[in-house]
Amino acid sequence: MTLYINGKEVLSNIVMHGTWTASGTVTMPAVTLGGIVTGADDTIFGIGAGNDGVLYLNSAGLAANTALAGVLIGTPVTPALAANSLIVSNITASGDILFAVNTGGHSQGLIFLDGSAGTVNFPLGIKIPNAAGDAYVTLDSGDDTVAGNKGLAFYAAADEDIEIFNLTNTTGTPRVYWDESANAIAYWGNMILGAGEGGVTLVNDAVIRPPNLASGAGDDNVAGADLYIQGALGRGTGDVGQIIFQTAQPAAADTVQTYATILTLDQNLATFSQSVTIGTLNGTTVYVASSIQGGAADIAIQPQTSNNSYIEFRGRITDGAQVAVGRVVSAADPYFGLGATATALKVTNANLVGFFAATPVGQQNIPLTAPATQDIVDALIALGLVEQSDS
Repeated sequence: MTLYINGKEVLSNIVMHGTWTASGTVTMPAVTLGGIVTGADDTIFGIGAGNDGVLYLNSAGLAANTALAGVLIGTPVTPALAANSLIVSNITASGDILFAVNTGGHSQGLIFLDGSAGTVNFPLGIKIPNAAGDAYVTLDSGDDTVAGNKGLAFYAAADEDIEIFNLTNTTGTPRVYWDESANAIAYWGNMILGAGEGGVTLVNDAVIRPPNLASGAGDDNVAGADLYIQGALGRGTGDVGQIIFQTAQPAAADTVQTYATILTLDQNLATFSQSVTIGTLNGTTVYVASSIQGGAADIAIQPQTSNNSYIEFRGRITDGAQVAVGRVVSAADPYFGLGATATALKVTNANLVGFFAATPVGQQNIPLTAPATQDIVDALIALGLVEQSDS
């Protein structure tokens, strides 16, 4: 150690032993210390003319939110400290603390403790590696994204919910969290799949589905996962949660389109608000569990727009097999036909009637003579198939 008095070197290479006790104020020029410099427990090492920043080794430990003269002042908001804890404290009001390094000859602030805001800031981002050093989590300072080179994991104690993120400064406060009781990820707020909301150009399509299986797994017959879409459960006689499907409707040029409901699933009822096309041109079968009912408007059931296409009506015989009993057939003069091939009786759009593949004709004026009986005549007249003639 070298001792200077009034700026002049008076002693050099001094080895000091024992314990020095501070008494009064000693002002010294630059001092170079070697070896280990040890301070006593519970001693304030002040930095700055008014001890603006201090280092303090607290030997006994300290309760949470407890003031410590010259170290933790005012009404602290601090955690409990174990015995022999080191405290780094800034005493100046709203003073900051910066941890900086030299990178390529330029100082870079890595950790910034903002005294006025009460926050810990990482101006250049964060990279937290695991013990092996082969995985890490990063917070990029440029685009404010959190990423992991091997994915991100969130852990909570057993049987607890865990909040994944909470956007508290946005309208509606959207949240994503793990709901332990439901065994599901819960989301508060509306969800839009894909980027480009509010843009003016076409964006990519989006798909919602369970995970697909891969081929070549050694088993060629594996069922795919089902997808359930559920409305919320209510309580008691309260209205059940509905599932409502809406599609965009065309608008004038350079005008934002609007949505219209096309299907509402409510309890045991499916309500279509727009026209419904089921299946493709050929081979579509529609099963109705109970009934098809019309509301304020009539119901029209029609085949595809192709000649000779038809709607077939079937019944089941005692063994469960289906048999055709009638058809509505598209033709130049569409008709309703009874029988397996719709030929036992045909009634056309032009009010013509034909039996057993005969060409449908209008009501006939046929003279009836013996041996026809009056009973047959009366029956045919009653059916409207013939007119009575006086000739």
